[in-house]
Amino acid sequence: MEDAIAICKEALQKRPEETTTMCLLADLYHTHHGPQKALHLWQAILLELSSNNVCANTSIDRGFAGVHILRAGRLRRAGSDDNMGSVLSSMYNASAKDSAGSDPQGYLASQQARPHLSALVRCWLQIAKCYRELGRHADCLASIEEARSLNSSAGIVSADVECSAGMLAGAQGYHDEAQQRYDHALAIDPSHSPSLIQVGVGFLRDGLLSNAETVLKQAVRNDPYSHEAWAHLGTTMSKLGSVAVGEECYIAALDLESSVSACPDWPETELLL
Repeated sequence: MEDAIAICKEALQKRPEETTTMCLLADLYHTHHGPQKALHLWQAILLELSSNNVCANTSIDRGFAGVHILRAGRLRRAGSDDNMGSVLSSMYNASAKDSAGSDPQGYLASQQARPHLSALVRCWLQIAKCYRELGRHADCLASIEEARSLNSSAGIVSADVECSAGMLAGAQGYHDEAQQRYDHALAIDPSHSPSLIQVGVGFLRDGLLSNAETVLKQAVRNDPYSHEAWAHLGTTMSKLGSVAVGEECYIAALDLESSVSACPDWPETELLL
C-alpha cells in the first residue's frame, strides 16, 4: 500500500489539480497515517473544488471507485483462500442478487441517486468523519450541517448525511438519538450498509445477538468489501457459538482492513482468532 501512496504522490506532482488521485490518496492516508493527515487532504480537495467552482461528481466518483477496486481485489484474493470456505463465497455471490432482491426499483433508484450527490457534500462528510475520529465533535457537526445544507439546496435527502449524524451522536454517547438517525437513513435507503452496520453494532452492544446476526449479514451482502461489517459479524457469530464461522469472518475483515480505514474497536478479534 505504501507503493500506492508513492504512485499517487508522483501523479499529483505532475497534475496537482487531479481530484481523482487526491481522493484515493486521502483514503490511503486515512488507513496508514490516521485521520489528521487525511483531514488535510480532504480540506485541500474541498478548496480545489471550491476555487474552481466545480461540482465534480464524476471525478469524485472515480476516486471512490478506485478505492472500491482495491477492496474488490483484496476480497477476491481472500476468497481464493481455502480457509475462507463458505462464508465468503456464499455472501459475495449473493450480494448483487440480494441487493436487487425483492425491491429492484428501490435498489436501482438508490444506486442512481448516489452519483447525483455533489462532490462538495462528499468532501464535507469525509471531513466530518476525520473530525469525529479526532474527537472534534463540534467541527464534525458543523461539517455535517454543511453537507446537509448543500443537499437541502438541491432538494436531496441523503442517507449518508443521516448516518454521519448518527455516528456522531453515538460517539458522544447519545445512543437513542443515534438509532433515530440510522432509522431515518434506512427509511431513505433500506440498503444503506453503513447504517445497517451501526444498527447491528447497537444490537450487539445490547446483547440482542440474533437481531445483530440478521442485520450484519444483510450489511455484508450489501457491501461485501466492508471490513467493519465482517468484523462485527465475526464477533456476533462467535458469541452465538459459531466460532468457526466467526473466525472466517475475522479473516475476511483482517484481509480487507489494509485497503479501508482502520477500525480501532475490535477488542475481541485477537482473542477469538
